[in-house]
Amino acid sequence: MSLRQIRLKQFRNIQSTTLDFHPRYNFIYGSNASGKTSLLEAINFLCEGRSFKTRSSQICINNNSNDFLLFGRFDGYKIGISKSLSDFKVRLDNENVARLSSFAHKAPLRLLDSSCFDLLTGSPKFRRKFIDWYLFHVEHDYFSLWSLHQHALKQRNALLKLHCDTNQLDHWDNLIARYCQQISLLREKHCLSISNVLNNDLTTILGELEISIAFKRGWDDSKNLLTQLKEKREKDLKYGFTSIGSHRDDLIIQSKGSPLSYNLSRGQLKKLSIGLYLAQIKLFTEPTLGNLLILMDDISSEIDQNNLIKIFKLLTNTSAQFFVTNIDTPQFLLDVIQDYRLFHVEHGMIDAVKNS
Repeated sequence: MSLRQIRLKQFRNIQSTTLDFHPRYNFIYGSNASGKTSLLEAINFLCEGRSFKTRSSQICINNNSNDFLLFGRFDGYKIGISKSLSDFKVRLDNENVARLSSFAHKAPLRLLDSSCFDLLTGSPKFRRKFIDWYLFHVEHDYFSLWSLHQHALKQRNALLKLHCDTNQLDHWDNLIARYCQQISLLREKHCLSISNVLNNDLTTILGELEISIAFKRGWDDSKNLLTQLKEKREKDLKYGFTSIGSHRDDLIIQSKGSPLSYNLSRGQLKKLSIGLYLAQIKLFTEPTLGNLLILMDDISSEIDQNNLIKIFKLLTNTSAQFFVTNIDTPQFLLDVIQDYRLFHVEHGMIDAVKNS
């Protein structure tokens, strides 16, 4: 689902602009703090209804204004977003949108920037989020299943804090056990697919790295989860939260059978984190699934030119649309891509650059 046009007004340091994009490759260059990342942030808003930099959309309003306006024209539909000091509105094809999840599936988006390394060095929640993004877009009932589990978990935790009777806890234990089994099975299946792609199709990216990936359930999978929930009840009542379940799932990634920090340098960790995202992107953009928007922010600072060229050659067979920022004109990539659109950003002003 390509983004064909964007209009921005009073968003971050961008005063006002209208840009027409290439359906595949868009490169944005300019000095630091010029507005490159702000453009990517605006695209993220149009796809997901939120920023990837802050939880407060009000921060995105230009310092000299009381509101910002965004408009995006995609293949087949259009999105408008307005944010004032007191209001936030989203309109899909001129109809008000009550829930962001109702349109977030329309233009799946993946961001590749320095935060990618949280996947390897951060807590398990980053790895669950990584897996759940794919399942949300590919498994049609997954978001509903995940929401049901979150509701049941919230209710159980509330009862634990109140030390309520066991009959009420029994009800939520049954639901949680059912939802957790379904969620973890889907997560494990996706992790196996990522491992296969990583080790079979991305050897040119990973080079000499020997990587193993294993899915770890948030409970002892040799025992019945419902039984374990009852066994853990006394402990859970003491601490006021549910200690086992799919909210504790994790993705265990090792190198030569040891934790990554034992064998990999920071440069190798960067390469592996990008490789994991590439594996997922490759799975997502298979013909049976759909298109994807990929935002790559200041990517040459995170990975060297030779590997970037390998990445783009690998992804030319996908149907993804790219928005890539860099301080300088990424000529080494333009020579590989050839058909693209180039934009220059300076002091919040964005201009299309005619291809040479």
